[in-house]
Amino acid sequence: MPNQITHPWTSEEIIFLEKNIHKLTYKEMSKLISRSPASIQSKIRYLPFQQKIKKHPVNSDFFKKWSPEMTYILGFIGADGNICHSGRAHTLHIACDDKDVIEKIKQIMKYEGPIHLKPRPNGKISYSLRICDPIIFNDLNKLGVTERKSLTFTPPKISLQLTKHFLRGYFDGDGTVYLCNLKYPSKLRVKIYTASLNMGKYLHQTLKKALGDLYKGSILTYMAHQKTPYYVTHMGHHAAVKLFDYMYTDATIYLDRKHQKFLEGMKYDA
Repeated sequence: MPNQITHPWTSEEIIFLEKNIHKLTYKEMSKLISRSPASIQSKIRYLPFQQKIKKHPVNSDFFKKWSPEMTYILGFIGADGNICHSGRAHTLHIACDDKDVIEKIKQIMKYEGPIHLKPRPNGKISYSLRICDPIIFNDLNKLGVTERKSLTFTPPKISLQLTKHFLRGYFDGDGTVYLCNLKYPSKLRVKIYTASLNMGKYLHQTLKKALGDLYKGSILTYMAHQKTPYYVTHMGHHAAVKLFDYMYTDATIYLDRKHQKFLEGMKYDA
């Protein structure tokens, strides 16, 4: 790819960055203008329009005090969120194909900015929040949510009482519950995915403590298209039923679709 020394930035490229800085990731922009993501990030830091980012009101202290809702959202971010900074902008990005959970997070964090919509290649729509706040950025950093965290995310120390809320948040972000097409009634299945081995070990240990002898799963390793490993914890019907009781008792926030799928599957309880 061209660099800014041998190929200086053109005015057309600068205009492209200004129009798309809040719409596309650095990687997505890179494919369209043949500049590396690192080069784009470096250039944006010194452009005047970077200082025009609008900061919508939000509870800046949200991640300073532990609560069931804070712990859930931390888990959700660990799975389906990221933080990044460029110049003066310190941004938390949370995305999901299920609008209901994004609306709940927005309300709980008292965020007054918009929910962004982005069509996906599979025909679905991704709903996201882009929260610009340096205090939230720094607090999440201290809690283990770092930039480019996918391969390294490790949960902080969480009290036993709050662990189920963190697990539910992570599951809503990177887990799946489904029904097997089997003749016998125990149809419910659950899988939780992660690209971080540390997170995989945490999930395995947490599920063993919470589910006891019903959880007989292990950490399965697969290779992604980029030839990087990802890890899966899985369980069958009876362990999934107990997981439902564990995660959703006293829950005030969860993704409606997955909660409903659990209820549907438990109708087949043997």
